[in-house]
Amino acid sequence: MKSNLIKNRKKTIENLSELLLKHADGVNIIGDGENLVREAETLEVISEFTNGVYMRRMDVKKGTVIMGAVHKELHSWFLMHGVVHVADAEDINYFKAPYYTISQPGTQRVIEVIEDAVWVNIHSNPDNGRDLDIIEKRLFSITGKKYRKYLNNKNNICQE
Repeated sequence: MKSNLIKNRKKTIENLSELLLKHADGVNIIGDGENLVREAETLEVISEFTNGVYMRRMDVKKGTVIMGAVHKELHSWFLMHGVVHVADAEDINYFKAPYYTISQPGTQRVIEVIEDAVWVNIHSNPDNGRDLDIIEKRLFSITGKKYRKYLNNKNNICQE
Protein backbone atom coordinates (compact mmCIF):
# COMPACT_ATOMS: atom_id res chain seq x y z
CA MET A 1 0.00 0.00 0.00
CA LYS A 2 2.75 2.46 0.94
CA SER A 3 4.45 1.76 -2.38
CA ASN A 4 1.36 2.90 -4.31
CA LEU A 5 1.04 6.01 -2.12
CA ILE A 6 4.67 6.93 -2.83
CA LYS A 7 4.25 6.35 -6.58
CA ASN A 8 1.08 8.47 -6.59
CA ARG A 9 2.65 11.31 -4.60
CA LYS A 10 5.77 11.24 -6.80
CA LYS A 11 3.57 11.48 -9.92
CA THR A 12 1.53 14.31 -8.34
CA ILE A 13 4.71 16.30 -7.60
CA GLU A 14 5.97 15.66 -11.13
CA ASN A 15 2.65 16.80 -12.63
CA LEU A 16 2.67 19.93 -10.45
CA SER A 17 6.21 20.71 -11.60
CA GLU A 18 5.27 20.45 -15.27
CA LEU A 19 2.07 22.47 -14.76
CA LEU A 20 3.97 25.26 -13.00
CA LEU A 21 6.59 25.40 -15.75
CA LYS A 22 3.85 25.53 -18.37
CA HIS A 23 2.30 28.56 -16.65
CA ALA A 24 5.52 30.32 -15.64
CA ASP A 25 5.04 34.04 -16.16
CA GLY A 26 8.29 35.34 -14.67
CA VAL A 27 6.40 37.14 -11.91
CA ASN A 28 4.14 34.76 -9.97
CA ILE A 29 5.77 31.58 -11.25
CA ILE A 30 9.46 31.82 -12.04
CA GLY A 31 11.43 29.26 -14.04
CA ASP A 32 12.17 28.35 -17.64
CA GLY A 33 12.24 24.56 -17.43
CA GLU A 34 15.94 24.48 -18.33
CA ASN A 35 17.81 26.26 -15.52
CA LEU A 36 17.56 26.48 -11.76
CA VAL A 37 16.36 29.79 -10.37
CA ARG A 38 19.25 31.53 -8.62
CA GLU A 39 17.61 34.83 -7.82
CA ALA A 40 14.08 36.15 -7.51
CA GLU A 41 12.24 38.71 -5.41
CA THR A 42 11.76 36.16 -2.60
CA LEU A 43 14.81 33.96 -3.10
CA GLU A 44 18.57 34.30 -3.35
CA VAL A 45 21.07 31.49 -3.96
CA ILE A 46 24.60 31.92 -2.65
CA SER A 47 27.28 29.50 -3.85
CA GLU A 48 30.41 28.66 -1.88
CA PHE A 49 33.25 26.28 -2.73
CA THR A 50 35.81 24.32 -0.75
CA ASN A 51 38.07 21.50 -1.87
CA GLY A 52 35.75 18.94 -3.47
CA VAL A 53 32.58 20.56 -2.10
CA TYR A 54 29.88 22.81 -3.54
CA MET A 55 27.65 24.51 -0.94
CA ARG A 56 24.39 25.94 -2.25
CA ARG A 57 22.67 28.29 0.20
CA MET A 58 19.12 29.51 -0.42
CA ASP A 59 17.80 32.48 1.53
CA VAL A 60 14.03 32.37 1.10
CA LYS A 61 11.28 34.73 2.25
CA LYS A 62 8.18 33.68 4.16
CA GLY A 63 5.28 32.75 1.87
CA THR A 64 7.48 31.46 -0.96
CA VAL A 65 6.65 28.09 -2.50
CA ILE A 66 9.53 26.30 -4.22
CA MET A 67 9.19 23.49 -6.71
CA GLY A 68 12.59 21.88 -6.36
CA ALA A 69 14.59 20.23 -9.11
CA VAL A 70 15.23 16.49 -9.04
CA HIS A 71 18.52 15.76 -7.30
CA LYS A 72 20.82 13.36 -9.14
CA GLU A 73 23.20 12.58 -6.28
CA LEU A 74 23.16 11.64 -2.62
CA HIS A 75 23.84 14.77 -0.57
CA SER A 76 23.19 16.49 2.75
CA TRP A 77 20.88 19.40 3.34
CA PHE A 78 20.49 21.68 6.34
CA LEU A 79 17.71 24.03 7.40
CA MET A 80 19.78 26.62 9.25
CA HIS A 81 17.02 29.12 10.00
CA GLY A 82 13.25 29.24 9.68
CA VAL A 83 10.29 26.93 9.35
CA VAL A 84 9.17 25.04 6.24
CA HIS A 85 6.64 22.45 5.09
CA VAL A 86 8.23 19.93 2.72
CA ALA A 87 6.40 17.44 0.52
CA ASP A 88 8.21 14.71 -1.37
CA ALA A 89 7.24 11.28 -2.67
CA GLU A 90 7.59 9.70 0.76
CA ASP A 91 6.01 12.17 3.14
CA ILE A 92 4.91 15.67 4.06
CA ASN A 93 6.93 17.16 6.90
CA TYR A 94 7.14 20.27 9.06
CA PHE A 95 10.75 21.25 9.74
CA LYS A 96 11.95 23.91 12.15
CA ALA A 97 15.60 24.98 12.17
CA PRO A 98 18.02 23.68 13.06
CA TYR A 99 17.46 20.49 11.07
CA TYR A 100 19.51 18.36 8.69
CA THR A 101 19.19 15.11 6.77
CA ILE A 102 20.49 13.10 3.83
CA SER A 103 18.74 13.45 0.47
CA GLN A 104 18.52 10.46 -1.85
CA PRO A 105 19.02 10.63 -5.63
CA GLY A 106 15.74 11.11 -7.49
CA THR A 107 14.20 13.26 -4.76
CA GLN A 108 12.08 16.23 -5.77
CA ARG A 109 10.43 18.46 -3.18
CA VAL A 110 7.75 21.09 -2.90
CA ILE A 111 8.75 23.51 -0.15
CA GLU A 112 6.43 26.02 1.50
CA VAL A 113 8.34 28.61 3.53
CA ILE A 114 6.40 29.36 6.74
CA GLU A 115 9.06 31.65 8.27
CA ASP A 116 12.02 33.24 6.45
CA ALA A 117 14.45 30.38 5.89
CA VAL A 118 18.07 29.61 5.16
CA TRP A 119 18.40 26.22 3.42
CA VAL A 120 21.84 24.77 2.62
CA ASN A 121 22.66 21.83 0.34
CA ILE A 122 26.13 20.27 0.44
CA HIS A 123 27.17 18.57 -2.83
CA SER A 124 30.27 16.86 -4.13
CA ASN A 125 32.38 18.90 -6.52
CA PRO A 126 35.06 16.40 -7.54
CA ASP A 127 36.72 18.57 -10.19
CA ASN A 128 36.56 21.74 -8.03
CA GLY A 129 34.74 23.49 -10.86
CA ARG A 130 33.10 26.86 -10.31
CA ASP A 131 30.92 27.16 -13.40
CA LEU A 132 27.40 26.98 -11.91
CA ASP A 133 25.79 26.04 -15.22
CA ILE A 134 28.01 22.94 -15.45
CA ILE A 135 27.66 22.08 -11.75
CA GLU A 136 23.86 22.41 -11.83
CA LYS A 137 23.57 20.19 -14.92
CA ARG A 138 25.64 17.53 -13.14
CA LEU A 139 23.61 17.71 -9.91
CA PHE A 140 20.01 18.42 -10.97
CA SER A 141 17.30 17.62 -13.48
CA ILE A 142 14.57 20.23 -13.76
CA THR A 143 11.77 17.69 -14.24
CA GLY A 144 11.08 14.02 -13.55
CA LYS A 145 11.01 13.37 -17.29
CA LYS A 146 14.52 14.83 -17.66
CA TYR A 147 15.69 12.82 -14.64
CA ARG A 148 14.44 9.56 -16.19
CA LYS A 149 16.26 10.47 -19.42
CA TYR A 150 19.43 11.12 -17.39
CA LEU A 151 19.08 7.71 -15.64
CA ASN A 152 18.49 5.95 -18.95
CA ASN A 153 21.59 7.55 -20.49
CA LYS A 154 23.64 6.81 -17.36
CA ASN A 155 22.53 3.16 -17.34
CA ASN A 156 23.29 2.76 -21.05
CA ILE A 157 26.81 4.15 -20.54
CA CYS A 158 27.39 1.83 -17.54
CA GLN A 159 26.36 -1.22 -19.60
CA GLU A 160 28.80 -0.51 -22.44
